[in-house]
Amino acid sequence: MTDNEQQEPTQIDWRVRAYLMWTAIGTTFGVLAGYFYTRAAKEHADRNDGNPPKVNTMEIMGLVLALLAAVRQIAELGKPDKPRNK
Repeated sequence: MTDNEQQEPTQIDWRVRAYLMWTAIGTTFGVLAGYFYTRAAKEHADRNDGNPPKVNTMEIMGLVLALLAAVRQIAELGKPDKPRNK
């Protein structure tokens, strides 16, 4: 066996763990967001003759931009710190 063959399972192992961890975090966040949205929408519908709230396109665009910013910040976690100039 070469050194590359011995190191490969460890590299795959930490990547799989990272994928599973971020999938669990994303799923949990998605379920919570869906729960809170439907709860608020139901309260609104109860006060307005059963009509659910209308979602504005600009609100969705703002949410998408905020999510992209969060994904960018998460990606930055994987980069090493920049060296400081002395």
